[in-house]
Amino acid sequence: MIIQGITDIGKIRRINQDNFLILENDSVQLMMVADGMGGAKAGEVASLLACQSIERQFMGQDFSDLTVSEAQQWLKHAFLNMNKEVYQASVNNTHYSGMGSTAVATLFFKDVCIVANVGDSRCYVVNSANEFVQISVDHSLVNEMIRLKRITAEQAKTHPQRSVLTNVCGVIPNIEVDIFEVHDYSSVLCCSDGVHSMLEDQDIFNILQSNETTAFKVQHILHHANIRGGIDNITLTLAERGRL
Repeated sequence: MIIQGITDIGKIRRINQDNFLILENDSVQLMMVADGMGGAKAGEVASLLACQSIERQFMGQDFSDLTVSEAQQWLKHAFLNMNKEVYQASVNNTHYSGMGSTAVATLFFKDVCIVANVGDSRCYVVNSANEFVQISVDHSLVNEMIRLKRITAEQAKTHPQRSVLTNVCGVIPNIEVDIFEVHDYSSVLCCSDGVHSMLEDQDIFNILQSNETTAFKVQHILHHANIRGGIDNITLTLAERGRL
């Protein structure tokens, strides 16, 4: 997979609380997006620590003898360890108290895309039927309200509590980590809500369908998120087969 990533402060925020990772260890690749909690103390520190933790664990792991199931377990435990590290940093330093971060990562292992998610950053894939599919499930109050049919997906976009997360890294000692196994994919996108809150899925899909390079596409998505308002930090990683 050819992977490109980008992050931007956007048009409104004073600082960029997002971070991302693109890593390779032998023939295994990993990409990740982390979005520090807006309004909380040291959100940018939380997302950076989250990325540093996953990088350290990934680069120190020997994947050569693992099965797909074992790779899934590795990614889940890496997220759990990452959460504990971010949480401990918040406990040890009063300036970091209350900080947290979303985290969504994909592990490309033996032709399988393994996805881990905590929070409302998202993972999408384009499959062989040329469909744009959201793989991750948002850990947010509005998504829970949608599930319970209290509001519609359209209403969620402007709901006053749309930024409230129900699961996030670093705030409590233990978290729930969603794990997904994807076999059918040609493109994989991870992004913070600064992307998916500004652009409709169809807008993103239209860009991904172009014949441009992977690097151009990430720039184009960033550009359009800023054009639409850029009200939050904007971060994405994009993996595509056979592109530069």
